[in-house]
This record gives sequence, structure tokens and C-alpha cells, in this order.
Amino acid sequence: MSPEKQRLGTYVAKLLIFLGFSPRVSGYGYLKEMITIRYSDCNLKLSQTYPLISKSFGYPEDAIQTAVRTALKNAFNQGGNKQLETLLGIKLSQAEYVLSPREFLGLIEVYLKYYWDGSLDIKVQ
Repeated sequence: MSPEKQRLGTYVAKLLIFLGFSPRVSGYGYLKEMITIRYSDCNLKLSQTYPLISKSFGYPEDAIQTAVRTALKNAFNQGGNKQLETLLGIKLSQAEYVLSPREFLGLIEVYLKYYWDGSLDIKVQ
């Protein structure tokens, strides 16, 4: 693995923890891998990402989708939505609203594209 990909993986891990994701939850690992894959190939659709994650981790796609949704729900129930608002400088429509995996990944991809400069510091907007 290249040093840049290692830095990206480390940064994404810090970012997910900042947003309230627990590394002990299986969906955390899947999300981390999805973000790094999609950052490397921005033309990859979410529907194309699940088979790659499934192959990488050796679990069925539907189990991965369920774990990702559960991780999102748990993180947002513990204040991750407020952290995401702080990170991006935006207001989500409702305080108790849980983003879909597609919405969450889209926001994180935009954040990484425009604000990640290769450092390991979380930049709040």
C-alpha cells in the first residue's frame, strides 16, 4: 500500500471516530474501506462498491449494507449528525434525521475532495 493510501486510511479512521462511529462496530470497517475506495475512484457507484467490500471482507453484500446502515444510525443517535454539521459547516434538515449510506458517502467524498490536504488534522469548517 502506498504511503498516500495509508495516510488516507488513517485520516478516514480519525474522521469516522470524530463523527461518532465506534471502531468496534463492523459497519465502521466497511465504511472506512468504502470511503477510501471511492476516494481513489470517484466514478465508482455505490452499487459497484458493495461487491468490492463483500469480496474484500468475505461477507455477503446484504450483511454489509445492514451493518453500514446500523453504524450510521448508531453514530447519528450519539450525536454524529451534530459533528457532521460542524465538520461541513452545514445544517441537516432535522436533528434526528439519519443519512442514507449514499448521502453520507457523498458528503464525506465532497469534504475529502475539497478540504483534505494530506495532513492528519481534522479541519472543521
